[in-house]
Amino acid sequence: MPIIDPNIKTAYWLQRRIFLQLLFQEIEENWQDCIKVLFNTKCLKIGQENSKLQIIAQEIIEEGRRKKRRPKN
Repeated sequence: MPIIDPNIKTAYWLQRRIFLQLLFQEIEENWQDCIKVLFNTKCLKIGQENSKLQIIAQEIIEEGRRKKRRPKN
């Protein structure tokens, strides 16, 4: 049986899918000018330049998409 302690903030567990939906919703509604969400990328470097956070990312291209297949003659 869980113990309720009024001195400890209640923690909740969310499924990953639901957590990401809530995160993206918050970004779209309140942080769209400050946070840019990137998909199919990998982080190469995180640093600080002139007191600002700088993130270097690279697009990930799947092998099947990288090469255009030519039709056989």
